[in-house]
Amino acid sequence: MKRILVVDSDAEMVEFNVAALEEEPGFMFGKAYGGKQAVDIATVWPPHVVLLDITLPRRDGLSVLRLLKRDRRTAHAKVIIITGEGGAAAEANAMKLGADGFMEKPVSAEDLRQKVAEVLNIELAAAA
Repeated sequence: MKRILVVDSDAEMVEFNVAALEEEPGFMFGKAYGGKQAVDIATVWPPHVVLLDITLPRRDGLSVLRLLKRDRRTAHAKVIIITGEGGAAAEANAMKLGADGFMEKPVSAEDLRQKVAEVLNIELAAAA
């Protein structure tokens, strides 16, 4: 089973991301609505993929990214930044900190599915 941690302060965005991927066999989901909660969950339930917004309460997404990449329990996780704070500078900064992908909101369910498949280097069954 591939563990996907979905992190966004907007509950609707969390549910959208889960819904885009939940029909894929072999995925299980964790949900976090703030940066501190995301780190707490990831360290006890190490995800394979983290879908991470930048703007979060209690710890911003970029500091979460830094912490995840520095912790041996979570360093392997593929992190996809999904944010409304787009632009080349934001993407370059996220990639420099270790992000494995960057998407600007709004994202489509199909684009999200493709990005997750890309970072996991798998083909999704539901897309076949």
